[in-house]
Amino acid sequence: MNMPNLLRSDLSGRSCGECSACCTALAIHELKKPPHKACPNCSSGTRCDIYPDRPDSCRAFRCQWLDGHSNEDERPDKSGLVRAFFLQRSGLHMTMSEFRPGALMDPAVRAETCELLGGDVIVTHMPFGKTWETYVPESRLENLWVFFSERRRVTDHTPANEYFAESAQAVPAT
Repeated sequence: MNMPNLLRSDLSGRSCGECSACCTALAIHELKKPPHKACPNCSSGTRCDIYPDRPDSCRAFRCQWLDGHSNEDERPDKSGLVRAFFLQRSGLHMTMSEFRPGALMDPAVRAETCELLGGDVIVTHMPFGKTWETYVPESRLENLWVFFSERRRVTDHTPANEYFAESAQAVPAT
């Protein structure tokens, strides 16, 4: 995985279409909307009623799928996850925010998390109704003060199925 190329690609030719997962999964500070709550301006369920006048944070946001870095089946409304890359002082960071509860427990998502960590990317899981968890690659731990919700960390040496087995059992079957 070539991480620097994942930041932004407006060449994908994709549009949101019927997807409005970010309108629910993400916080919108200008509207005082918390994460994982439906935006009051997305009344149709698929389109923003204030699109021409939407907040700056909505205008600036582009998910990983929209930027062309995911397959069609990973579109947020299909996969249940809104994925986004951000470049911060601490390095490349990916957030995975649940649109559908339990989506973070998918074995493919767990494997993706381990692959990203192996590529030196900080990953934050934002599950529905639970504490967010930030995973930091071993190579970055010396330079960061990070508070973990469970005082555990995933590294590229930890198999995804081994680390997530315990938490996957806690997710009710849907």
